[in-house]
Amino acid sequence: MDETNSEDFSFDARTTSQQFQQRLLAAQQSSTEREINDSIESHNADAQESNQVPLEEQRQILQEQVMELEKEVAKLRHDLMIRRQRREKEASVVKLTPEQRAQLQEEHVEEEEPMDLNVIFDYLIHVASEPLPSNAADMSASDLVQSHAELRERAMQDPEIRSQIDFAHIEFTKTSNKIERLPDGSGTVRHCELNGSTYGQQFTVTFNIQEDQLCIENLKLEVDVETQFELSTLLTRIEEECNLLGFFRLLVHYGRLVDDRRKLFQDLHESYSSSISVEAIGSNTLKFYKEQDHEVRLIWDINILNMDMSINICEQVIPNIRMEAYTTGSPEKQELYSRIPSHFTRLLSMKGSLAATRFLIDAVFGLNR
Repeated sequence: MDETNSEDFSFDARTTSQQFQQRLLAAQQSSTEREINDSIESHNADAQESNQVPLEEQRQILQEQVMELEKEVAKLRHDLMIRRQRREKEASVVKLTPEQRAQLQEEHVEEEEPMDLNVIFDYLIHVASEPLPSNAADMSASDLVQSHAELRERAMQDPEIRSQIDFAHIEFTKTSNKIERLPDGSGTVRHCELNGSTYGQQFTVTFNIQEDQLCIENLKLEVDVETQFELSTLLTRIEEECNLLGFFRLLVHYGRLVDDRRKLFQDLHESYSSSISVEAIGSNTLKFYKEQDHEVRLIWDINILNMDMSINICEQVIPNIRMEAYTTGSPEKQELYSRIPSHFTRLLSMKGSLAATRFLIDAVFGLNR
């Protein structure tokens, strides 16, 4: 380029024109804004994707946990149903006769239940959490483990145990179980002792079990004096035959009869003691009188039938309820009183002991009830 041309073209107009600078600045700003927007969009997309992945995984984990809990609940419900069925079956066995029990035992299939490891682990954790005794060699005063009496007391207060006691009317207060190995190595003998009560009557049972032969030997029974007096014949035969089941069936049946008699006498005494004189003569007789010249006696004895032990033993112990009347009045009155026993027997079969007694007592003593 020559001088003439260079003078005509100003130096400031080459690269520093205002229009060019504005376009360049606008291009730079546009590029910068585009980069910023792209960066923001990329960051938002990455953040959204990173948030979606953990939420999906968390939902999957929660679903798996819910399914596991549902399976555990279903298993627990199944176990509870099986235990309830077993309890109901055991409770129904109490009412069976010896023949039905023998048949049920033959049809019964032994089932092994799985060990409840959770209970074992909980107990071990409980033991490990207890403080050690000051003298490790002396365990007498230690609280490291609960005593047998405490554990048994807690078990006896369990609702299922209480319901079984209320159903069977037999409550064991003390049990003993000792195993002895025979010196000749022929087997083992289990020495058992049971103490308890039924309908308020105490009993003690001791016997041996030959485990190799699965039989009971040396059965010894101890009951109340009155029970021993009335049931001595049957108790002797039960000891001779080692009929442990028969003893409990007999004791519960006899206890129920004695309890019914006690409740009847108590109800009659409370009903008539304010109107006439009521006096208990022993445990089997209740005397009603208003004047010394006449009286009525309600007698409840328990009769023992001499029958074969192979039948239901409860059928050999039956109540004998009767009413007797005495008077020193006129012959007509004596004749009237002599009919009271037969009238009571007829009413007893029709209305029951309580209603029959009330009807005749009201009629004899002229009570308006």
